[in-house]
Amino acid sequence: MMHKQTNDISINEAKEALDSIAAANRVAFESVSPPFWLRIMLALLIGALTIFSAWSSGSGLWTLVMLVTLVLIMLTFVSFYWVLRSKGIKLLINPNNTTDKVISFVGSFVSACLLMISIELYRNGYTWVPYVAAVFNFTLVLYLMHKYSINGVPMQRGN
Repeated sequence: MMHKQTNDISINEAKEALDSIAAANRVAFESVSPPFWLRIMLALLIGALTIFSAWSSGSGLWTLVMLVTLVLIMLTFVSFYWVLRSKGIKLLINPNNTTDKVISFVGSFVSACLLMISIELYRNGYTWVPYVAAVFNFTLVLYLMHKYSINGVPMQRGN
């Protein structure tokens, strides 16, 4: 004898399931996104790199400081990547879709242009330009790291 079962879900059960999915999305987002202190530190390092690069024109000491700053930036990224790997989270190094690749490229290109402009204008006597470029680079990096993941993919926040 077979009984027909109904798989009706109540409204409350559906709401609980949606809340559970949103909570899981929040946990996933928080475990993958860089913490605020790390975002600030990386943005400060990129801003400092902008200034130190301009100052390194013809100065061995500032060239060393710039290279140390660059190494610190790379170590910070690699450390964050390995911390996530140790948690079992594997980030894509390369974005998959074209839009994400364009966002990643444009952000990197603008940051590099600001750096190069600050170097060239500093050499031409505009000593204030590296400071302004550093503020722009700081803001750009902080915005991109808040809005996108490290590899340029938009981050989805759970409700």
